[in-house]
Amino acid sequence: MCSVPVRSGGITLQHPFTGGYYIDFGVSLTGKNLQVTPAANGGNFQGVAGIQLCGPGPQGAACFQAGTDDDNHVVVYTTTTDDVTETDQFFSVAAF
Repeated sequence: MCSVPVRSGGITLQHPFTGGYYIDFGVSLTGKNLQVTPAANGGNFQGVAGIQLCGPGPQGAACFQAGTDDDNHVVVYTTTTDDVTETDQFFSVAAF
């Protein structure tokens, strides 16, 4: 599960389905380095996390949540430790 305790202004989060998060940075992320890191909860390894830029190619991919298909958004997927089942997990995201 994602919390946003420390962030830059203007970042918003949508959590429309289990293991899926859309994050709007409010600015274009084309050409930026995007990183997602699974975060420990209570000292235990939580699972696998992946990140993808939304919007047009070649860097972006189609994002289907309404209002997210532009290069201001990323989609983060989190899964169980077996990388098979989507599940809500803690994670950290950076774009620079």
